Amino acid sequence: MIFERARELMSRKKSRVESAENSGHGEGHSGDVCDIETTAVEIANPTSPVAHSLDIDSDTPLSQRRTRRTNRRLPKQFRDILPQPSLSLPSSIQQPLSAPQPGCESRSPPLNEPPPSTQTGGALTQTLFRTVKNIFGVLRQYTHGPPSHNASDHQSPHELCTPLYPHNDSMNILSSSSSEIHPQCSTQSTNPYHPYPNKSTLLLGDWYWNHGARKSQENFCMLCDIIGEQGFSPADVSGANWRKIDESLVTVGDSNGNSSDWLDDGWRTSPVTISVPFHKRMADPGPKEFITADFHYRSILSVVQEKLANEHEMDSFHYVPYELHWQPEGRDETQLYGDLYTSPAFVEENQRLQDSPPEPGCDLERCILALMFWSDATHLTSFGNAKLWPLYMFFGNDTKYRRCKPSCHLCHHIAYFQTLPDSFKDFANAFAGGKGVNDAFNTHCHREFMHAQWTILLDKEFIEACKHGLVITCSDGIKRRFYLRIFTYSADYPEK
Repeated sequence: MIFERARELMSRKKSRVESAENSGHGEGHSGDVCDIETTAVEIANPTSPVAHSLDIDSDTPLSQRRTRRTNRRLPKQFRDILPQPSLSLPSSIQQPLSAPQPGCESRSPPLNEPPPSTQTGGALTQTLFRTVKNIFGVLRQYTHGPPSHNASDHQSPHELCTPLYPHNDSMNILSSSSSEIHPQCSTQSTNPYHPYPNKSTLLLGDWYWNHGARKSQENFCMLCDIIGEQGFSPADVSGANWRKIDESLVTVGDSNGNSSDWLDDGWRTSPVTISVPFHKRMADPGPKEFITADFHYRSILSVVQEKLANEHEMDSFHYVPYELHWQPEGRDETQLYGDLYTSPAFVEENQRLQDSPPEPGCDLERCILALMFWSDATHLTSFGNAKLWPLYMFFGNDTKYRRCKPSCHLCHHIAYFQTLPDSFKDFANAFAGGKGVNDAFNTHCHREFMHAQWTILLDKEFIEACKHGLVITCSDGIKRRFYLRIFTYSADYPEK
């Protein structure tokens, strides 16, 4: 009924337009000249715009015939405002900072008001440097002048939404950097099918070892599927040394073997020794040493040096902390807290470092390297007690928006913590005698065992780097002295 009514209205409108057009032509035929002009116009444009629009309207649905506004704004809840990239700092500051002499003016004036306030105290003059506000009213405030490296100059909204490395080139970049750091790497560390030489031998080996000792019809069909796979190559299988492959399988999981995958990444093994106290009422009183082995760990300093020498990661690395302030129009200024390098703890620790006397004869820029550790026990299976206790390390100088992206590869594997083995109970009962040891004794030994492993990680070289710093040539070619500081440590309770 609705469509019939609409069709009737359109037919009436079309008839009115045609009648108006015919009447216009009749009035124009008042002379020969007019007839010639009208005829010429009709030949040049045989179909008038009005008639053409009517033909289009007659074939177009009613919902599409109405004119629509092109400048209509979306509701506020549907608008997405992209973040504005941070403003670049003056190019003249891309040099190592040195302590200014008294009476000298700052090399780079602040970009906005109020003017800088200079307070001389400690080993370095304090020159407040404030950047201009962005579209959201957010600005930065540096305590000791502009930094020598602005990490935000190398960031863009596109980089914050995509991986650090392209998907196709990520493994190539990582493998090439690993070969440069460890030139003694063998080919097996880059072979994803090791100890099998190729995929075809891996599939056959997996079928032989992992699908039952007694072969059934189902196993035979599985073998046929492997042989009939498109990527299967009989030539790769015919030349395989199966005896050597089987011998390699035995030594892959051997902790005493020199596995290249561990050695190439700087992994080490060390025994753990604790002093177990036995009081005078026990069978054999006095402190006794209990030694365990197989504590796998990496040197924290080697990880730090590898991190600071990686040019792909240092573009977004913040050497100097700063305060983040927000001041909307017509409101008071408020300090923002987001990343570790904008926290009061980082700013205060950097202030203590700059106020302390520098190393004798050293005028390098002093920076803090913020370490963040996480550790927790991980069960390997849904049954049994098999578990691992990894220790991970992040750098607080990286933004949290990149640390949470696995594609950025900012998580560093440091160690595998061990727990007291079952043999410790026999060791303790042998010296205790009687009913054995109580829960408080076991709790104390578990705590001492965890602290002994941390003592291996925090060795003398690490303590020396915390006190006197570590001189490293960064990826930008500038030498800096880095002081290691542990800001966060998240872990469970090992003594429980």
